[in-house]
Amino acid sequence: MNTIIPRWEWRTFGTAFGAADAKFAALTTEKVQESDEIYLLSPLTDANVKIRAELMDLKTLEQVSAAGLEQWRPVMKASFPLGQADVGTVCTALGVPPPTVVVPGGHGGGDHDRGHGNDDDHDDDDNPGRGGRGGRGH
Repeated sequence: MNTIIPRWEWRTFGTAFGAADAKFAALTTEKVQESDEIYLLSPLTDANVKIRAELMDLKTLEQVSAAGLEQWRPVMKASFPLGQADVGTVCTALGVPPPTVVVPGGHGGGDHDRGHGNDDDHDDDDNPGRGGRGGRGH
């Protein structure tokens, strides 16, 4: 079994970094790797949840040093479709309850399956206060 070791990371945002720009410009580029990510954000937690390279990637923040370095613990890297347990792990990390699982052809009352499946009788546009919408960003 692989041991998960939390790793230290740092990020910075801006357009110019003075002396650091010159040092980086003097380096020889060995490899360029570009990727697109879709981040799932929650105002309830600091979890880093993203979809990259067709994988659900989840890290949790362990600590922040006095210098601003962040130590993150990788929790999950799973391929799609996600199983129910992995969906639960992602929802817990985001601080939201997992979705209700609806079994096709199942019986029950109320609108427990609203927004799930292809049933035209359950159009969330009729009730804008329910749920949310997802989006793609770069």
